[in-house]
Amino acid sequence: MSLTGDRFRSVLSRRRGGITLALENVRKENVALVARTAEALGVASLHLVYTRDMDAHLRGFGMVSEATRAAQLSRVSRSATDWLDITAHSSVDACVSRLGLDGFDNLVATAPDADTSLYDEAADDWALDRVALLFGSEGHGLSREFLGLATHRVSVPLSGMTQSLNVAACAAIVLGECLRRRDAAGAERPLAPPERHRLEATLLRGPGVPLRYHNKASVKAQARRYKPIFEAQKRREEDEDRPS
Repeated sequence: MSLTGDRFRSVLSRRRGGITLALENVRKENVALVARTAEALGVASLHLVYTRDMDAHLRGFGMVSEATRAAQLSRVSRSATDWLDITAHSSVDACVSRLGLDGFDNLVATAPDADTSLYDEAADDWALDRVALLFGSEGHGLSREFLGLATHRVSVPLSGMTQSLNVAACAAIVLGECLRRRDAAGAERPLAPPERHRLEATLLRGPGVPLRYHNKASVKAQARRYKPIFEAQKRREEDEDRPS
């Protein structure tokens, strides 16, 4: 099955224009997991921050070019990152400045010691404005700098013996709750036409060019469907090559 340009444009028309995610010093595998969840739920963009005090090679990238990093993320995320507008930053300030330029002044940090629970409906409803959700690395969490710039801090309440979550699991929980609130309040906004057209020009390979259908299960099912045909063709070719 192929994904046509029309299909991708249809997906873009349903992208959520009021929410983005920023990940600080997160490992490649977890970036890929977060990206896959975010893209599937309609998020259009993702920001990656790798500060100078955190060597990129410790995050799984090594000293690689942006193109190589993109290729690695595409492979690990099962191509989810191919459909996201991803921006890399070398500092927290650079990331926050770009978020501000894009209209994301509402910065919501997830921190285990935050006083406000993710599910506190009485709190100022941070989820309804244009919002950037901030997540830190597995071992260190968000830096003091990022936490200091956040407009809101929320925590995911944990009730079990395990008192920590993988960053990808945490991001999925927070993003899901944020989208639930936005949908319930009718606060979601589609991408503005200029932004939609920009993403189309950036991410689409060209008019009328078939694109891969990025679904592993579908690819496997298609391979199983055509396997008997390929095997039969191979047997015919072997029979033709066999001397009579």
